[in-house]
Amino acid sequence: MEARNLARGALGEEMAVRHLIRMGWRILGRNVRYPFGEIDIVAHDGTELVFVEVRLRGPGPQRAAETVGPAKLRKLIRACRAFAESRGYDGPFRIDLLAIDQGPCGYRVELIRDVTGG
Repeated sequence: MEARNLARGALGEEMAVRHLIRMGWRILGRNVRYPFGEIDIVAHDGTELVFVEVRLRGPGPQRAAETVGPAKLRKLIRACRAFAESRGYDGPFRIDLLAIDQGPCGYRVELIRDVTGG
């Protein structure tokens, strides 16, 4: 089951990267890991630094956007701050969620900007 989840996660991240590049974003990094959390994608949206959490869900009652709870957000914020600090970056950044839901006619991609509210 673990290998299947990893493959599904890799598929979602690859779909997300392609989507962001089509939007004109520049990808800076992928799968940045810290002991307390992981950042799926680091990118520039114009001049703004953006950390992107990617969620892919198959058919079912729960949408991908509904799978990020407060505990996940806390870990993600901590990892983003660590990333910025490790690179001497002290400017603003935001955290976006790229939710991909699989339906009967393919995938629906939704970018939710600034999921932490600032």
